[in-house]
Amino acid sequence: MCGIAGTLGGGRDDGRAVEAALRALRHRGPDDGGRVDLGAFQAGYCRLAIRDAADGRPANQPFRAAGERWTMYANGEVFAGVDAAWPPVAEPAGDLAALLDGLVASGPAALDRLDADFTAAIWDAETQTALLARDRFGVKPLFYAEHAGRLCFASEVKGLAALGVPLRPDAVAVREYLRFNYPIAPRTLYAGVRAVPPGSALRWHRGRVTLERWAAPAADPAHDGLAPLRDAVRARLASERPLGFHLSGGVDSSLVCHLGAAPDRAGFSLVYGDAADGDLAWARAVAGELRLDHHVLDVAPDGATGTIDELIRVLDAPVMSPGALTPLFVARAAREAGVTVLVAGQGADEVFLGYRRHAEVGEGMGGAALTEIAANVDRADLRAIGLGDAEIDAADEGFRALCDHAPDVAPLAAFQVAYGRSFLQELLRIEDHCHMASSVENRVPFLAPDVVALGCGLTRRRGRDALGKPLLREHLAALGSAAARRTDKQQMALPLDVLDRWIAGALAAPDLPERLPLLDWDAVRDLAGGADTRSRRRLAWAAANLARWAVAGDHALAA
Repeated sequence: MCGIAGTLGGGRDDGRAVEAALRALRHRGPDDGGRVDLGAFQAGYCRLAIRDAADGRPANQPFRAAGERWTMYANGEVFAGVDAAWPPVAEPAGDLAALLDGLVASGPAALDRLDADFTAAIWDAETQTALLARDRFGVKPLFYAEHAGRLCFASEVKGLAALGVPLRPDAVAVREYLRFNYPIAPRTLYAGVRAVPPGSALRWHRGRVTLERWAAPAADPAHDGLAPLRDAVRARLASERPLGFHLSGGVDSSLVCHLGAAPDRAGFSLVYGDAADGDLAWARAVAGELRLDHHVLDVAPDGATGTIDELIRVLDAPVMSPGALTPLFVARAAREAGVTVLVAGQGADEVFLGYRRHAEVGEGMGGAALTEIAANVDRADLRAIGLGDAEIDAADEGFRALCDHAPDVAPLAAFQVAYGRSFLQELLRIEDHCHMASSVENRVPFLAPDVVALGCGLTRRRGRDALGKPLLREHLAALGSAAARRTDKQQMALPLDVLDRWIAGALAAPDLPERLPLLDWDAVRDLAGGADTRSRRRLAWAAANLARWAVAGDHALAA
């Protein structure tokens, strides 16, 4: 796991901008770092050591092949799928070296054979071409923007800011955030800043930029068994540093623990305030079943809201939901306990239809209603704070386009894909940034290619019968876990009165109209004061986060 940053084009400079970007990303990799200046390609990395090279030496970057022709900086892990036909040409020889081995042997299509979570910046000195590539499902982030005649890239937006990219709010993205509580990828909250799409590579050649998708649709497995998940969990236990589990008490993390945990391995659970039941009771039951070294984080609710400004700085953005505080606290506790890698259950709800929204689609609300199902805030409430119908339509267009991308697919399958390319992207970015803020790697076996193919295949074959993760529950029950009997999920939520106090305080800032003049802030305060529906509560939360982003963030958000 690492952080990468660099620039393409624009000739040489003294490298100070790239060095500044790497300092801004140092939390992603405190174990090693470095950069190269190859003219049009100036890049570097900071390394979090997880696995060493094949000969036992540190797998310090850059990776090189064919002498000085190929240079690569990469972030992430390769778990499986390395083709024996690829000559091992990259040095040093480590798991990430397989990315460059495959690219040299077969081009970007080679990436489709790997079970890997990664981003990579690859330079071909012979053709003066660069590739910025990202893993199939977007587990690892990579952002880019054009600035001062160069293409700048970094693992986090704060790295782009250090490269000199000006950060101004994107009006459409702000409205998407109000409507959905996240911008629709690849858009970000910042004008001109985009994420490299999952399963794609940005190709740069002498100033010309194109996006190419390398990931082909995965074939459905021939059976409905859970062997792909078992294999994915085992592959993600590969680590030469201490490894543990995020045990929330839900079906997903409990199943991952049962498939991969060993006695005395660390498990981390969080609860807000004094609670002996709910999520914590289930987590304790699973920890007892597996004899885990169970770490319980008891966080005071008022103390949690006091961390939201820090979380906004970690994320370079307003927060999607209060649940985003959980990985920040869990990763911090893991690092304090000496754990460098956490394995978790993210992605299971998207892959195996675990959300209430999936059930709503399955109940027949399809077609044009898919966007309404995905949204967190009603159109009427957005109108109440000053947004017009045209602005709301523009905010909806990104998600609607994702659904329309597969017009011949049943609504449930189309929604599954669209939600994976929108909501899941923000969830994964939150998990990555929160974990890496404490120099901890997050691994998600539910997003291994064969596991996603299994889940999407179940949706296409079973339709509504696939709702609610029945396959996961069946296998957890077969493993003898009490958590298989769970029918609800508490989500470790903060008390509403605590959130209401924080929201009121955030919206009390007097200069919001000058800092972020996209909203009628008086109308926002009126709505937040009487937030009595789910839509209005989510809108009040979003507006309060925008207020703190504008006032307390580290970035200049001048109107």
